[in-house]
Amino acid sequence: MKKLTVTAIGIAAAGAVAVPTYALADSGSDGRISASQADGTAALRAGQEIERHRNCHGGAAELSVEKKRHGFEIDAALDHSRPYSVWSMTLRHDGKVIAKRTNHRTDDEGEMDLERNRPNTRGKDVFKLTVKPKHKSACTLTVRTR
Repeated sequence: MKKLTVTAIGIAAAGAVAVPTYALADSGSDGRISASQADGTAALRAGQEIERHRNCHGGAAELSVEKKRHGFEIDAALDHSRPYSVWSMTLRHDGKVIAKRTNHRTDDEGEMDLERNRPNTRGKDVFKLTVKPKHKSACTLTVRTR
C-alpha cells in the first residue's frame, strides 16, 4: 500500500510546531482507506473503509467505518488494555447513541468490541466512538463521510 503523509507547520508561542493535517493511502485491492483528511471526512464507495486509531490510557481504540451498498458497517474496538479492566464505550451516528457499554470489563486479552450496521443518511454521516476507562478521562475518535 502506498502512503503519503502531509504535515503543516504552525507557529506557536514556543516556536514552530509540526501538525499532521492528513494522510492519504492508496486503497489498493482490499478497498481500505487507512486515514483521510484531518477532520476525518472522506467520500466512500461501496466496499471502501476508513479506520481511525488512537492510544488511550494504555489501550488502543479503533473506529472502522465500511461503506456497504445501502449503509455502513461500523466496528469499534479497544485492544491492548489491561485484562479485565473496566471501560465504557459509546458509539454515535449523527449524534444519536447507537450502542453503549457502561462499566464493561475487557476480556482476558484486554479487548472489547462493538459492531453495528447503520443506514446511509442524507448529507454527511458522522460516526463517533468514545472510550473511557473507569475513573479517567474519555478518548474520542470521529469519522465523517460525505
